Amino acid sequence: MQVPLLTSRRWLALGCLCAVGCGAAGGTDGGGAGLPDRGIVPYEKLAPVPDEDVDFLVPAGGNPAALVVDGAVELLYDDPEGIWHASVQADGAVVDARLVRAGASGAAVARWGDGFAIAWVEADAVVVARGTAVDDLDAEPLATLPGASSPSVVVQGEALLIYVTRDLAVDVHSLTADGAVSAAVRVLDSDADCIDEAEDPCWDRMGVDDAEVRVARTALGRTVFRMMYTGVGTSFNRGVGFAASFDGVAFNRYPFNPIFSESGRESQPSNVKLGNTYWLFFRDRVGNAEGLGYATIEVDSPSDQF
Repeated sequence: MQVPLLTSRRWLALGCLCAVGCGAAGGTDGGGAGLPDRGIVPYEKLAPVPDEDVDFLVPAGGNPAALVVDGAVELLYDDPEGIWHASVQADGAVVDARLVRAGASGAAVARWGDGFAIAWVEADAVVVARGTAVDDLDAEPLATLPGASSPSVVVQGEALLIYVTRDLAVDVHSLTADGAVSAAVRVLDSDADCIDEAEDPCWDRMGVDDAEVRVARTALGRTVFRMMYTGVGTSFNRGVGFAASFDGVAFNRYPFNPIFSESGRESQPSNVKLGNTYWLFFRDRVGNAEGLGYATIEVDSPSDQF
């Protein structure tokens, strides 16, 4: 059944996302000391920073998919050759990179039991598999979703939720334990009907893309689906937006989107938490060059655990 689209900026009581108050969004702009920090804003951009001669993490890299494994950040990303796997050091340096699937792009990964749910784009379709490691992109496919891109995977027991982009909007499919794939349900569309009078109104009115969904536990102990996504504006500028849901289907945008848009070209976000630091990886553009960048929020009391 199709879920009605939420295009008129009607916010659920997510407490400016989950009943903890707008001040609890995060960081120094988030309110008084002691408020729980949800890792939404404000991110400090650490690369690329042209004014400080800081280059991309990975020149020409894109579509990052980060995951914390055994206390360290592992990263999948793509470039014109295919999908690569690497480790990320505490200072943000990307090391031990190796090509793991030539000719593919746009990977996603999540823990699934003692293995991993992995998805990627190949031959104009999203391929979904269950692998033994983050970089196991040779695993036998479980499903293929034609005409889709930018996958994200969320494990729900023995089933998967698979978020994909079609026509600059985000759909979700479910994949059951017996291999059945559900019809698409639209979960986030362009904000073309927005009539909000915010400081940056209707910033994603041309479309949404590159959604990454994480399941988190809030400070109130409630499960929330966190979505970071690319918003596309009227001049096709881009930035990172945030939306949240209690059921993984009915998502509501953060009222102060975009949460991260310094160059107007940041896109393809991937968000993880390691210790007391929230990491945001993304694709960026400086002049005519593109590549991977990252930003962080370091907090005293991270409230969203994922």
